[in-house]
Amino acid sequence: MNVFLAAVVLCAVGQASPFEIQAVLEWNLTEPSPLPAEQIERIVAAALSADVAQPDAIRHKLLLRRGITRSNGPSVQWKGAVSDLMECQKLHPNDVFAESNRIAAQAKSGSYAVTPGGEFPLHIEAEALVKKHPESPYPRWALAILLDQYRPTDFGQILQLLNECNRLDPNFGDAHGSKGYVYWILHDYVACLESIKQARACPLADDPRFRITLNFYEALALIEQGRSATALPLLIEVVELVPDRAIPRLQLWLCLSALGRAASAEVVADETLTRFPKFGEGYVAKAISLSLRGEHEAAREVADKLRQLPGKEADFFLKFWCLGRLAENEAKTASAVRLYEQAEVELSKNRGVTAFVVDNRLRLSLLRAAATDQKGRDGRAAVRLSRLLVEELADSPVRNLAQLILACGYAEKGDFDEAIATVDEVASTPGLSPKIRQQCNQLKRLFEGKSPYRLNERNPDDRIIEIPAIACFVGPLKKIIPKMDVEIPVPAE
Repeated sequence: MNVFLAAVVLCAVGQASPFEIQAVLEWNLTEPSPLPAEQIERIVAAALSADVAQPDAIRHKLLLRRGITRSNGPSVQWKGAVSDLMECQKLHPNDVFAESNRIAAQAKSGSYAVTPGGEFPLHIEAEALVKKHPESPYPRWALAILLDQYRPTDFGQILQLLNECNRLDPNFGDAHGSKGYVYWILHDYVACLESIKQARACPLADDPRFRITLNFYEALALIEQGRSATALPLLIEVVELVPDRAIPRLQLWLCLSALGRAASAEVVADETLTRFPKFGEGYVAKAISLSLRGEHEAAREVADKLRQLPGKEADFFLKFWCLGRLAENEAKTASAVRLYEQAEVELSKNRGVTAFVVDNRLRLSLLRAAATDQKGRDGRAAVRLSRLLVEELADSPVRNLAQLILACGYAEKGDFDEAIATVDEVASTPGLSPKIRQQCNQLKRLFEGKSPYRLNERNPDDRIIEIPAIACFVGPLKKIIPKMDVEIPVPAE
């Protein structure tokens, strides 16, 4: 049946015009959607509800376009997408595009079974599809998505599959974009930005759902490179495109805070709490914003609300880290150390990673290395934590800061030769900022005189080492946080 004639018939008893239905039916799925996701949902529902005989080919087109929209639109509907794409397979069993997208949607939804022997039938199905269609990039992309969901450390195979996708189809933007995400996970920000650049040259680049992903990971990579000002407009657009998601708002707050735009950051924190009253990070953002401008009592009131939120073990890390930040901002060093350490204990129990792990470890290791109160210092603990950070942050600008804290930890232990060697290693870094170079010179003079470094908790402006107000925007750690060899005993309040 002619597409326009089919559209006229379907609209006769439906709630969509023939031109709307025709636009959906003629949408080339390798190009941006001609209509907003909500409109496609309405048009397809109206067309499918028409009480007329629908040719399988037309029904297949409608279901496929709704399935793709549901799995990629601003408001993702995984179950609905899987259902639509499964129906497409029944109507057209050899549609490799529909089957690949169904596997990817099923993987992202988490609705895949595991056999008693530990096998994943969906994995077997995806591998079989790759063998059946060796000339198509779509099965490889679906398998890469599946591996990312249930075997997320197998980055070598994931990248190999995605590179194969782009060998078969250089304009397959989803593969380029997925590589950008993987490179970000691996802390290879140059490769991440290059992959995103290639994705933006593909036909789908102007599709809003595609732009959301590209903007988001490009912004995170730019921030890792110390280019927060360039990242800011990208994050603002992501929030505008997906106003109903909390995580982009948190990243925007972090970015604004890193740029020193405290007032704007607090506005974002307020908006986040208004929209997402059960989002723990929103309370963190508001509490720290208040604390940084000296309103400690108001900050603690917000933190108390955070404490009352029900949550999983990862949330306990968040609560203790936030309270530690508030205590440190009030120069209550002993309390800050205790709370940061309790956050570490909670983290080791949960074996998870949150956006604030690096900030917690930087602050805890610095206090352990250089607190003025002897009870707060522990050189061995400082070295252990900062060593882990140095290893994890190999490609991050924050690594220099972690190395200087490591040097302070060595000095606290009395190992001044190792402390000087660590400072020299930082000083030899190409393109070192004048501020870090000055810190290297000051610390080296101290250590050469056999003196450890001590913080000035009462006057942060008089410190050699100062952690940024927000040092937690350093991307995901490359490995799951290992369980601590010995859990730190935490005294009761």
